[in-house]
Amino acid sequence: MRFLHSKTLEFREFPNHEVVVYAILSHTWGPDEVLFHELDGLNAGNTPQAIKQKSGYQKIQACCAQAASDGFEYAWVDTCCIDKRSSAELSEAINSMYRWYQDCAVCYAYLTDVPNDVDATTQRRKFEQSRWFTRGWTLQELIAPQVLEFYGDQWIFRGQGASLGTHRSLSDVISDITRIPSALLRGARLSSYSIAQKMSWAAGRETTRGEDRAYSLMGLFNVNMPLLYGEGNRAFSRLQEELMKISADETLFAWRVKSASVEFLAKSPDDFAHSASIVQNTSLIGRGQRTTPSSVTNWGLRLEVILLKASDTKRTFYIGSAPFEDAFENDIMYIMVLNCHDVNSKGLVGITGFFSEGYAKPDNQFVRSYSSPSGGLVLLDPNVYQPSDRDRTTIFTAIRDSDSFGTSIPWHSFSDKKWLKMGPQGFRLVETWPPNLWEDQNYLFLRRIIVLLFDNGEDAFAVHSLFQRGGSFLIRVSLHPPGNLISEHCKRFFLQEDLQEDIRSLAENYCDRFSCKLNSGRMLYVAIRPQQVGHSAGYGLYIAVDGEQF
Repeated sequence: MRFLHSKTLEFREFPNHEVVVYAILSHTWGPDEVLFHELDGLNAGNTPQAIKQKSGYQKIQACCAQAASDGFEYAWVDTCCIDKRSSAELSEAINSMYRWYQDCAVCYAYLTDVPNDVDATTQRRKFEQSRWFTRGWTLQELIAPQVLEFYGDQWIFRGQGASLGTHRSLSDVISDITRIPSALLRGARLSSYSIAQKMSWAAGRETTRGEDRAYSLMGLFNVNMPLLYGEGNRAFSRLQEELMKISADETLFAWRVKSASVEFLAKSPDDFAHSASIVQNTSLIGRGQRTTPSSVTNWGLRLEVILLKASDTKRTFYIGSAPFEDAFENDIMYIMVLNCHDVNSKGLVGITGFFSEGYAKPDNQFVRSYSSPSGGLVLLDPNVYQPSDRDRTTIFTAIRDSDSFGTSIPWHSFSDKKWLKMGPQGFRLVETWPPNLWEDQNYLFLRRIIVLLFDNGEDAFAVHSLFQRGGSFLIRVSLHPPGNLISEHCKRFFLQEDLQEDIRSLAENYCDRFSCKLNSGRMLYVAIRPQQVGHSAGYGLYIAVDGEQF
């Protein structure tokens, strides 16, 4: 670890930083920072005047002067003590950063936007609005140090006289700003807080590089992983995958879905903004916990979970309103009960979603559902519902969009084709029946029974769909002469209330994915899958004609 001597401002390197007693700087970067190569080989006496005039150098001087005044021989400043031209050194520094802040004797937080020469009320308001509280990297710099002292804009000129207080003396104020419990700022153990709680502290914070939103959290979770700048949001997925390897904390999954998505893991810490009160539920040990570990497979994430069919639950199960008001939704919606609870209501946390038991590959797919306003999270009353082993099952769920299944793209590979939810090119939708149960914009139908007729002037076909309560979608395709409307026979057939005998007798003609040859000789492919688009839940229709490009 490379340090600055607090009096000479020369670099000194130590293989083991633990033998050094040092001060460390926390700040927000500006446009005039001084980097390692500008100070390498120099000291306070021979540094060029052009460098000394930079505001970044004045920060370094103030940090070293404060360290020397406090009796520390060495100081560390991230702008100049890391040679960022070396990717290996940068990676080591970022993976070690939390520990370096944790092991310092004192951390100086320099808040350039908080004035010293104002009244207490104004200073308090400026402190609460400081940019320092909005940056991703400063989260670990707030939590890790044992001693953290804040300084205002006059620190460069006044030294200790510019002090604003410490993170312990200001713990209640900082807690209001950051949502971090004041007990943690006063010395409580970080390990006593759940993954969801820690993620919620990072919600809303910003970093210059998108990947740093994940990298800046590695120390907070005691995770190490290689840096891959350019991977974008994939970095946050990798962080969550690493957490699954070392922790059974299911609050990792207790975040709110903001829009329809196939991904089971959160896209950013912002998804945890409302998860600050969700903690692990130790009372369910031996009953609600998984008995087999989770694993990442080529089909996505494999989990052993407690899964309830929404139609089997009672309104008394829920704290607040039941998540599904419509009986249709209850037929296809499930609740995954997590081993965690909300500390405010004591409710067990559940995730709403679609579950395919045996009718899609791989079997037992679970896809999170967007359910406004709860964002796919529900609370179950533990006095009414108790998790049971009979509700335990194994599921597969997509970690990211590139996994091999999901609601938005239900079968990525079918007859070596890429599937998109769309109508076949060149065909127009002539007729739907019943007409009021079809959303043309989303290719979504809102009940289990529907007939649709497509025509392109050369070929025409009708898609008949039916839902079997055992879990399968049944599809039948009828070829029609161009221009024919849906026959009354088809309408009457699908109006029947009890279709079980017809389903059994027509089992060979129906399936959940269908292919056939049109009159023109082209191949037609059809698939149906539970689908949610925005606030609408229904069934997505996926149609492709041989030769189309997807």
